[in-house]
Amino acid sequence: MENFFKSNQIKSNQIKSNQIKSNRILVSALMGLLISPLALSADYHKDDYEKLLKEANKNGVASVLIALEKAPLVEIQSSLITVASRTDSQAELLINELGKETSRTGYWNNSIGQIGLYVTAKGLQKLIDTDLAISFMPDSTRTSRIRAEGEDGSLKEIESLLDKQGFANVEVFLNIDGIEYDISTTGGEDSYKPISSSKLTGVATAANIATSLITSSSNTQGIELISSTATSMRLKNKPSFTAKIDREAYLDLRENENVRAIRPIGFIDKREAYWSAEAMELSAKNPEKNMDIIISLRGGELFSSRTGYMSTSAVTSQENAHARAINSVFTNAGLPPSFNSRYDKTGAYSVALKYSELKKLYAQKDNRILSLELNKPVAKVMLNRSTELINMPAAWNAGYTAAGQNIIVMDTGIRKSHHFFSKNGQSKVIYEACFGTTSWTGYTTGCINPDSNGDSPLGLVGSGEPSVNCSKGCDHGSHVAGIAAGRAGTGSLLPYPLPSGVAPKANLVSVNVSSHKPESDVGIFRIDILAALTAVKSAMTPNTNNNPYTVNMSIGGTLRQQDCFIGTGTGTNTSISRIIKELTSIGVPIVVSAGNDGVSLGIGSRNGMSWPACVQETIKVSSVTNDGVTLVTS
Repeated sequence: MENFFKSNQIKSNQIKSNQIKSNRILVSALMGLLISPLALSADYHKDDYEKLLKEANKNGVASVLIALEKAPLVEIQSSLITVASRTDSQAELLINELGKETSRTGYWNNSIGQIGLYVTAKGLQKLIDTDLAISFMPDSTRTSRIRAEGEDGSLKEIESLLDKQGFANVEVFLNIDGIEYDISTTGGEDSYKPISSSKLTGVATAANIATSLITSSSNTQGIELISSTATSMRLKNKPSFTAKIDREAYLDLRENENVRAIRPIGFIDKREAYWSAEAMELSAKNPEKNMDIIISLRGGELFSSRTGYMSTSAVTSQENAHARAINSVFTNAGLPPSFNSRYDKTGAYSVALKYSELKKLYAQKDNRILSLELNKPVAKVMLNRSTELINMPAAWNAGYTAAGQNIIVMDTGIRKSHHFFSKNGQSKVIYEACFGTTSWTGYTTGCINPDSNGDSPLGLVGSGEPSVNCSKGCDHGSHVAGIAAGRAGTGSLLPYPLPSGVAPKANLVSVNVSSHKPESDVGIFRIDILAALTAVKSAMTPNTNNNPYTVNMSIGGTLRQQDCFIGTGTGTNTSISRIIKELTSIGVPIVVSAGNDGVSLGIGSRNGMSWPACVQETIKVSSVTNDGVTLVTS
């Protein structure tokens, strides 16, 4: 997979940037179509307004996505510079109109009609009355713009301090190279390796970055330095400085590209570790069987799952810290350090242990382990469909057909010989992979020529086809691929209706992640989802968001809130939540079906969806209503 992706990117280097820009413009423009009714004053949903008002009253400001205009796709395609100039000018007029009820902190502008601002409660009322915007809503994109890692609850603790006292004393960890460290065994301060003479420039670099952060902040009055970075680096060998900050400074710092983490001074990771009771119970009943488990580490002070924002050497330092920690965990438990380390960028490890070995790990309960998950089927196949109902013919007519893009379909495999996937006599499926599991519980990998993990060699021809031993749901991957990028014939897409998928000119990468049990539905194991997503990450160009790939997962399963890794609680899918954040940080969208089963919030709830769609930073795809006649579920 890696060789294909890299060679394919070399071939498309000259057009890649424009293709990705067009792809993002399409998404943003379609958002504009959805949220932009005609009005003399800005439109809004009552529930959304109440949510924003509550946020503004609590925090002083609310994060708002504002639609300035509804730029036609045809105009965006033909006159992007004109559209950008017009909407940029309109954005400035609106900011001036809002005056002191907003600021430049956290401001973003896509230059085709949508902007993001922090706005006060009074500012929300001004938005209702303005004729410079057509609609507004909570900014759901804000989470993906935050650079500082907050998985451990550190950001929420800072927000709590700001709520109580209006300021917080924090330690700001900088995103620089050359720092080696050992992860704390208590969840507190890590132990940093002495800085070698060859890396002493890192001290000066960190100090310069810290100074720049403070002086360039839109709210310099909101940051009061407690200790300098240079002092901290000399005494503790770590790239951080301490400061007293107010809320505006916090909002500014957490989105800064030079900041890897912000934590209250003396912060300790208090998350309760998840140790699978099911794994121990099942192992006790089958003591001679190998139990497949996934271990995720806490990660430490410098940990970030957003490795796309880190340099290669910084990622390597994080991997080294994880490797030392997992080796220490196994050594302390009296076990040999034998595990699969292909997931160590975000501190995840797969290992097969018998009951006697698993007992030693459980007896030790090393605090560096955040979760120990049983590898089992966690998802089933789901489906979403329809193009007319989401206005795709208009997008095709404007030239947005996904030419040069690649859709990675993680499912049951694609029958690439089907005429719907034929393009000028060749299949649209340009690469194949398979990740499966053979288990004593009755499941057999769906992969051909499987290795000891149950996976096919990457790129093996035929590995992305539906499995021959599949009993139910074998056609699901082909169905999904058809919806995504199928195309009947090679002629014009218009006039409609020529049968076509949403992205008719996109290429397809087929990744089979199915395992099978006689007379049972397809099972998709946790480790195979993780392995597939990790393979995608390894094949992408690092330190950039110009990767012309999109992952589609029309799968779902577990419905408990903790499975979604919400807030500071430890979910049972920590490893997959982290790799999703890794991929989104390098510009690879993860599109997931929302599911039909509801969650504890209530079946049909506006806020309820299945895992993994409920994981932050995935793009959730739900059902569509055909003008009230039928409901096509995901």
